Amino acid sequence: MNTGDVDQQGAGGGVLYCSDGDQDLFSGNAVTGTRDEAAAVGDCKKPYLVCGYIAATNFFIAAAVTLMVPIMALEAELKNPDASSSKGKSVSKHASVGLVFSIAKFTQVLVAPVLSSELGNIGSKYLLVLSTMAVAGCLVLFGFIAYVDDWIQFLLLSYSIRIAQGLFDIANLIAGYAILAVVLADKPAFANGLFFASNGFGYAFGPFLGSTLYSFGGFTMTFVVGGATLFLVAIILLLVMPTVDQVAERQAAGMPMRSNISTLELLTVPWLWAILLMLFLGNFVLGAVEPTLSLYFIRYLHTSTTISGLALLLFGVLFSGLTPLLGHIVDLGYVSIEAAQLIGLVSCGLAYQLVGPALFLGWPRSLALSFVSMAFFALGMAALLTVAVPDMTRTWSERGFGSPFDLRYVVSGLSRPAMALGYGAGSIVGSSVVAAVGFQNGMSVIGGVYFAVGLIVVARCLQKYIVLYRMSRVRKRLPAKD
Repeated sequence: MNTGDVDQQGAGGGVLYCSDGDQDLFSGNAVTGTRDEAAAVGDCKKPYLVCGYIAATNFFIAAAVTLMVPIMALEAELKNPDASSSKGKSVSKHASVGLVFSIAKFTQVLVAPVLSSELGNIGSKYLLVLSTMAVAGCLVLFGFIAYVDDWIQFLLLSYSIRIAQGLFDIANLIAGYAILAVVLADKPAFANGLFFASNGFGYAFGPFLGSTLYSFGGFTMTFVVGGATLFLVAIILLLVMPTVDQVAERQAAGMPMRSNISTLELLTVPWLWAILLMLFLGNFVLGAVEPTLSLYFIRYLHTSTTISGLALLLFGVLFSGLTPLLGHIVDLGYVSIEAAQLIGLVSCGLAYQLVGPALFLGWPRSLALSFVSMAFFALGMAALLTVAVPDMTRTWSERGFGSPFDLRYVVSGLSRPAMALGYGAGSIVGSSVVAAVGFQNGMSVIGGVYFAVGLIVVARCLQKYIVLYRMSRVRKRLPAKD
């Protein structure tokens, strides 16, 4: 195919471009886009390989950073055993340990918008490789805090290392998503689902691996093994990953490195805040459940950390399988974005009621019921996260802010902080509420919030229905054209 064969106007107003013979291997169609987009794609004949590299990197990163989930609270017990002597000290201790989980996410909230705007000048591949190496170094350092006996020093070192890890982790996430947004530009929900699926498998495998390594070699060995594995992944990625954004070539050609879309202007769209809230609540699940589930299993169900790791493994496997599936279904139009959001909120609300279970149900504590709740958590979180980014880009595109390709960096800069804030807030709020009112009451109260937000989505659906109904009435009154 010659370049001149594809000169036509696209939906975003740019001239479509197709290089000679390039085809989308997912659909068999010619790869098209703006000339800037075509330059950004680079080696578009290898989408399967690129997606595989990104998925593998996401998996190892997520597994490595969640090694601490089942063992951090146990290590903290060894450093400060006297904190359990009174309820007030216990709440303070739980909040301090929860902050170890969440402080990395709070860091990401601050740096993600800035980092996403500068990504085009760095290059997605090199940012991906360097950030992977940096996270590996942070993991190795974190393993050696086990040799610090003082409780305050232990916390301060934990916070410092986790802040650095959070910075490099969000750089890795943004780079990976930007690459997928280019390679799978015509399948936004599926790309988002694939991204979360690989993360989900890592989040599922990480706690199980962490508890297993901890039982064999202790705290330090767990993180040294995780860091060494991640560093090896970075080296392999550097050697085999093709360059996607072609930064040098685009700069030499005088092409814009990123769009001039104002983030503050995008924030004026009211529905955006509801989308960000659902992203927040989606990751709130991980933050609220992860630090508290292992202690609940040990204290009330009298199981080992391995069983709690298996519960989180079930959650991660189901989440990882459901996200690309839901994304594909939404892309095909079988389920609307609003319906998926309602499914997500109701499923999460039910899961919070079942995991304890809630006292008003009158059911006894049960390991089987806790595992069932993990399945509902997986479905709910998958639905909320998979459709959020496509809903965001659709909402902005409908208002004339730009094409999804133009918005890909801005989307990363806003969605990742919302998710990070959700996880961070979940760690602190979940740990504190459970310590104050107990696991069953705490989970039940949090679940009620999801049902309340579901009413917002119902109101949105009613508003759209009313608008469509009024438009249909207006069309009926218009005179028929000859």
